[in-house]
Amino acid sequence: MQAELRAVIEGDRVVDLALDPPLGAKVVDSAHGPVLYVVNTAASLLEDDDLFVDIRVAAGGRLTVRSVAAQVAHPCLSGGSTAHTVRARVAAGGTLTWWPEPLIVCAQSKHRSLVEVELADGAGLRWVDELVLGRTGEDPAAICFASETRIACCGAPLLDDGLVFEPVTAEVWRGPAVLGDARYLRVAAARRLG
Repeated sequence: MQAELRAVIEGDRVVDLALDPPLGAKVVDSAHGPVLYVVNTAASLLEDDDLFVDIRVAAGGRLTVRSVAAQVAHPCLSGGSTAHTVRARVAAGGTLTWWPEPLIVCAQSKHRSLVEVELADGAGLRWVDELVLGRTGEDPAAICFASETRIACCGAPLLDDGLVFEPVTAEVWRGPAVLGDARYLRVAAARRLG
């Protein structure tokens, strides 16, 4: 199933919000501008789910994106996969904070995650993505996961990173230079306004 969430922010207001189930949203006012809480209205990410989030912050706009619960990439037992794409554009003087609850990638899942953020000169960003490899008792070596995070300012890369986890590469990413015995990862980036 394909589902999309689109939000446009001007100043301290969400002026356009459109979404497809199983994605839901709640906007809450705060002292730092609106907070957009992403809510799942049904189970996802199930096999063949493809979720897309598109955020546009206009000049001088402010937005914080959170979620009310962890996102779970469930097992894909029929040969399919799951995907989650986030695209964000922040204009000059705008700020975006992205910090949802973690993504939990289950054993036997096949998940792809793509993040593309474009900042104008003078835009601010705080970006945190958290990943948990497997539920309790699951072996992370049974996960197929690929992620790519690209954050650019005026077309120049600020962060271009990615991870690939497959059972055949488990020895590599379990090494001390990557994860060791850890199952939790945090990708964070920040760019101050100005």
